[in-house]
Amino acid sequence: MSPLPSLLHDYRFIVLCGFILSACDAVPNCLNRTNCLSCPHFYDVNNDVLVYLGDHSEFKSNMDEAISILNSYGGVYTDDKWFMHMTLQYLCCYGLSTYVEMVEALSTYQWKPFSLRFAKVICNYGGVGFGSNSIIVLLDDESQNEMLDFVEQIEKYLENQGFVIHRKRKDQEHFHSTLGTVSSDYPMEKALAQVNEIVPIFNNKPMIISSFFIPFPPYVFHANSTT
Repeated sequence: MSPLPSLLHDYRFIVLCGFILSACDAVPNCLNRTNCLSCPHFYDVNNDVLVYLGDHSEFKSNMDEAISILNSYGGVYTDDKWFMHMTLQYLCCYGLSTYVEMVEALSTYQWKPFSLRFAKVICNYGGVGFGSNSIIVLLDDESQNEMLDFVEQIEKYLENQGFVIHRKRKDQEHFHSTLGTVSSDYPMEKALAQVNEIVPIFNNKPMIISSFFIPFPPYVFHANSTT
């Protein structure tokens, strides 16, 4: 198996608990998270298929500026400054051995590099819970559609290999990259307006993505060509 890139070792696993009210309630067009539901068995866990974005200089520079603006208001619990990423698929409620089998199946999947273009920063409501509400930057409409097509092909490939997809990507939240999670009294509308004014475009040139990875078991999937 391919080792994870050294940059990914900076990922910070943070356990947060407590309860807050929504800072997103008064913000128009705030998305609701719809990823994994509660698993039926205690031994089932969720896992993410991720794309690392921190090595794309234009995007990283604009993300850094946006995160700096958000932090200037106070009330930011965590930010993704050191681990900028996008989730391709939230894999829900499988046993650890099944994830190993999925990785083995996907290691032979043939795919080409794809491009990403990010658009507007918005609020993402995740219910009550410490750090449940976040600020995210969405892919633009064209990239949203292209990414959904890409992931649906992967889902179909896994189904053909005998796996059951418990929750399809089309039933989950929009493709995005998270800037940070915030407190219940965070001035969401004011902060979002400033970010979208100062950083209206996160990448003028499409980002070419030629790899994605899964944390467990750790494996990096590489495109089969560079074009």
